[in-house]
Amino acid sequence: MIVMENIPNLNLETVAKALSSDTRLKILKLLVDKNLSSIEVYKEYKQRFHEDKHRETIYRGLELLLDAGVLDKRYNKTNKNVVYYIKNKELTIDLVTQKLKIEEDTIH
Repeated sequence: MIVMENIPNLNLETVAKALSSDTRLKILKLLVDKNLSSIEVYKEYKQRFHEDKHRETIYRGLELLLDAGVLDKRYNKTNKNVVYYIKNKELTIDLVTQKLKIEEDTIH
């Protein structure tokens, strides 16, 4: 496990905004156990949470989490699609210094 501080592409405001949505937090719950494509996230979201969200809402949520550095994506050669996964298991916010610290223990 490597602890990183002052990560260049990770800032408090962007991460806080990405995590401020109930929809995006539910998307993270879906990705805890497995990597999923955007369409798989959309289908599982509907099935698991019994909410009828537009596909665009789910896709936008995935991209916001990706831009915030919470998620990452890669090409799955077997299924020939792009899958999303949680980039870092833990994220710590120092409220005094307003710096983020992540434990580089990626889940994929």
